[in-house]
Amino acid sequence: MIRKEIHSAMQEFTLPAYHEIPDVGLYLDQVTKYLNSYFSKFPDFTVTPSMITNSVKQKLVKRLNKKTYTRDQIAQFIFISIAKTVLSLDHIRTLLSREANAESFENSYNYFRTILLHVLAEIGPGKALFADNKKLTEDEEMLEYIAVTAGHKMFLEKYFALSEEVSSD
Repeated sequence: MIRKEIHSAMQEFTLPAYHEIPDVGLYLDQVTKYLNSYFSKFPDFTVTPSMITNSVKQKLVKRLNKKTYTRDQIAQFIFISIAKTVLSLDHIRTLLSREANAESFENSYNYFRTILLHVLAEIGPGKALFADNKKLTEDEEMLEYIAVTAGHKMFLEKYFALSEEVSSD
């Protein structure tokens, strides 16, 4: 039962391509509703108006224009909502400031989206990562995913620590 629900949520999850994000300027409540429509099956990703305004106050995202948010800002909120589960706000700020200098945030967002959707399609119940087709118990599957997540988190922490050392030299 749980495995089917997980599999279903992973397969149904999607994010808009950059060009699909509204570019008419959305108000705070509209942005919140828009973002949460994508994260509805993942309550830990729920976005609140205060989270959005705090992202602006903390200079993760540029100030809004006439009380509306642009396509770039909405894409950044999507990225922040996902990245904050594995990165500190300082690390997210570092990445977003690099993207401000990049040729196109659209390309970066679309690449992130593509990779995330691919990863979600490849993981899930019954898809062992390292067991060489051995039938795993539910507990063994979860241990694999915890180990992989922890390993990736360790890599990211070391990456940002070394990046900060290099940039301060």
